[in-house]
Amino acid sequence: MSFIAIALLILIIVFFIKFGTTTRKVTHWILSIYMAVLIVATVLVPLMTDNTINQKKVDQLEMDHVWNEMDKKLGQGQFDQVDAEYILAEMNFDVGHLKTLQLLSSKVNSTQVLLERKPSNDEKVDAFIFRKGLIINDYDFSDQLKPYQLELVDQTLRITSSQQKMNLALSSNPFPVRQFTGESIMRGHSSVHGNQVVYLRIPHDLEVVADEEIDLQYVGG
Repeated sequence: MSFIAIALLILIIVFFIKFGTTTRKVTHWILSIYMAVLIVATVLVPLMTDNTINQKKVDQLEMDHVWNEMDKKLGQGQFDQVDAEYILAEMNFDVGHLKTLQLLSSKVNSTQVLLERKPSNDEKVDAFIFRKGLIINDYDFSDQLKPYQLELVDQTLRITSSQQKMNLALSSNPFPVRQFTGESIMRGHSSVHGNQVVYLRIPHDLEVVADEEIDLQYVGG
């Protein structure tokens, strides 16, 4: 729809060149053309918009509440009460031969890891990766996120953040249309990228040592 705004600007320039100064008649014609463009744009935009977004539209405040509740449940060791929708991956590792488990992260920023000690020594580490979400312009792209990769090498559990590239084309209604729809003319594109959380259930007597890039927290009893 940007061509409409360009056409309007060209018409105004032509009028000024032809008439030299802004007379009452010229002003009348300019205002008439401008109103006509607003009406035409309002009618045509819904017809010309390519609605290719298949993602679910969400309310940011509502999602903030959901994520806060998830943090609360995970912090209390109630991982099984978190909706499966927020689990990106789950796996387990055999650590029966280990006394100490080293945690390493490839992320530049802090990696959040929650540890829950099991009541017994079953020689298994159960790992769950929870996501908070990726919201762009109120659309939820969380299903496009790639989970962290976890790999047990000797006595080290490596947490690797996958490199991910997403190509999105975002557009908004032009200024004339926003005057009719009530959209803010100052609104830009927004995004919220929630970090992933690694939740580990470890044998009762297994010692865990983490590097400085990991935000380690013990949860549950």
